Order: sequence, then C-alpha cells, then structure tokens
Amino acid sequence: MTTTSLSLVDSSRKTVSRGRTIASSRSLPTTVYYPNDDGGPYPLVVFAHGFEIGPGPYAHIAQVMAAAGYVVAAPSFPLTDRNRAGANLDRGDLPNQAGDVTFVISSVASAGAPLAGRVDSSKVGVVGHSDGADTALDIGYFPMRADPRVRAVVAFAPDAMGAGGGSVGSAPLLLEHGDHDSVVPYSNSTTVWGQVKTHRFFLTLVGADHLPVVQGAAPWAAVHELVLVDFLDRYVGGRAGDDSSIASHGNKPGVASIKTAG
Repeated sequence: MTTTSLSLVDSSRKTVSRGRTIASSRSLPTTVYYPNDDGGPYPLVVFAHGFEIGPGPYAHIAQVMAAAGYVVAAPSFPLTDRNRAGANLDRGDLPNQAGDVTFVISSVASAGAPLAGRVDSSKVGVVGHSDGADTALDIGYFPMRADPRVRAVVAFAPDAMGAGGGSVGSAPLLLEHGDHDSVVPYSNSTTVWGQVKTHRFFLTLVGADHLPVVQGAAPWAAVHELVLVDFLDRYVGGRAGDDSSIASHGNKPGVASIKTAG
C-alpha cells in the first residue's frame, strides 16, 4: 500500500463560516492510499471524515480498503477538521461537503491527474463515518447534492437525513452502527433505514461504541472490514456476483448481525 498527498483546491466555491467568507476557494488537501503495484486501474473510494477529527484517525480503515484493491481518497474538509479550521470550525458547513466530495472525485479521476492511470473513473464509491456518513448519504440520496457517478454508499454511524433526504439516487447502501454508540444514537440509523429506499444493508455491531471499530478495535473490526470490502467488491468494484459473502460475514453471534431490504 502506498500513500501520496494531493493539494486540491476548488476555486469555484467560497469557504464561508457562520456567514463570514474565510477564503475565496475551498482547499481540500487529500491523502490518497492505493495498492503499491503496477496494476490497475482500480475503483475509487472517497472517504469522508467525522466532525473535528479530520482524516488522520481513519488511516487504518483507509489502508484496509487500499489493500483490498481500491484507490482511497481522504480529503480534509475546510471547516470540520479542527486541525485546519481552528476557531472557524463550523458544523453548519456539512451541506457543502457533498460538493467537496464531487470535486475530489473529478480531480482524482481526471485525465492528467497524478493517479489518473490508477483510477477507474467508472467505478466510484463513497464511505463516511459520523458526520462524514451524513456527507456520504447526501451525495448518494439528497436532491441537488447527489452525484450519479457514485455507485454505492457506506454510512457508518450517521445522523438521520433532513427533509428531502433519501428521495433521489439508486446507489446501494451499507449502513453500519454500533448499538452502544455514545455519540450518535443507534436509532438514527434505524431512521435512515426507512428514509433510503434503495437496495440496502444494515450491519449492527453489538456492544460497539462510536469510533473504535473504524480504528481496528476487536472484536468488531474483523466483521466490519469483511462486510465493507464485500460490499465494495459487489457494488463498486463489480468483483462479486451476489450478496452471499455480505450476508455470511455480517452475522456473527454476539458480535454483529445484518439485515437487507430493497
């Protein structure tokens, strides 16, 4: 697995915190993880980080996806990564992050980009955690924010979608949530389950809290990572012909259970 950094800047949109323009553009420094061989092109996954913590704490799960044969682009959002935003930290900027993800997809996959030959721009997925899961849901299923290039969405511990959420888009969805989440109530994912009507899965991690699973915590990480890669292989990479692996890996008594609909 190899890592590189891209200095991406969307000059078409301003950065505005609490009504005050901070910058005339949106800076999106992006860490990219990809297989360290000469193969490819590989499917692209954009990973959306949670509020305040930025992409750094998610290196483990990004590496898992890259090791499975994906190019993983993890941008730092300008107003929800505390290390960058500082006093301008603004959760109210979340609705703008779907546009950031769209820009990252275009930038990483475009002809002439540093990794253009490594990226299969016809196979794109979005994975997000916490507020980043809200962004993933936006780009999958929210009017005027959805990107039709996104073939599948993974939302780990999201909030319920606002009015209009779930009314557009057809990308399959993998919801994941620990039922002992102390930050985002598990019930939020049960609401999302009813909002999004596409083919979807709901992985419940029994006893799991908010962040440790995506950082590799036992006993849930093994199940989470298997199901995540199974889902991406099925619906982004096109490497599996059915849902059998998702279903079998998602059921482990005392650790995890999975259900499907749509």
